[in-house]
Amino acid sequence: MAAEVIEQRRASPAWALRGTAVEGPAEGRATAIIDDEGLGVGPRRIAWIDTDGVTFGDYRIELTLWPAGTLVLSELGRRFETFSAELAAARNRARVGGMLAHGIVAPRVFVGEWVHEGEPEQVEIQVYQTHITIVPSSQDPFQVPLGTLVSIDGSESPSTVERGPGVDRSLRLQRGVR
Repeated sequence: MAAEVIEQRRASPAWALRGTAVEGPAEGRATAIIDDEGLGVGPRRIAWIDTDGVTFGDYRIELTLWPAGTLVLSELGRRFETFSAELAAARNRARVGGMLAHGIVAPRVFVGEWVHEGEPEQVEIQVYQTHITIVPSSQDPFQVPLGTLVSIDGSESPSTVERGPGVDRSLRLQRGVR
């Protein structure tokens, strides 16, 4: 791994573990290290598969943990943007890998919006040969089999993808490809 990527995966936040019984310290300041399987901060180790949710804002990162509890990282200062981006990317890769089946060929990855209950949310859209994987920032990833799609309107920017009757989700694809 390149030195720049390793640096982006390290920070020295204040941390606090709340809502769960633990032995030893439940808060402090320590080096936090992101890797492909999880996050280590101080004496704590959190696996990505055990993070049910994550929110970013006000220079804080809040991880909702399974079966209970929350890990809050704060006081990240200028490291917030890069550390948050690395954390989100590592968590999303791990959760997609651990929860969903995948194609043999690497997907094309797009930035887009998932419209659910009228509210758009920015998502990563991974297009495989047999399905599309949607990776919202605030929820677990999910798959859309290509057979459930009823239309793809590519004439407008952004394009709209609609699913079959009884499905309340639609996607808007932006032109940006990662």
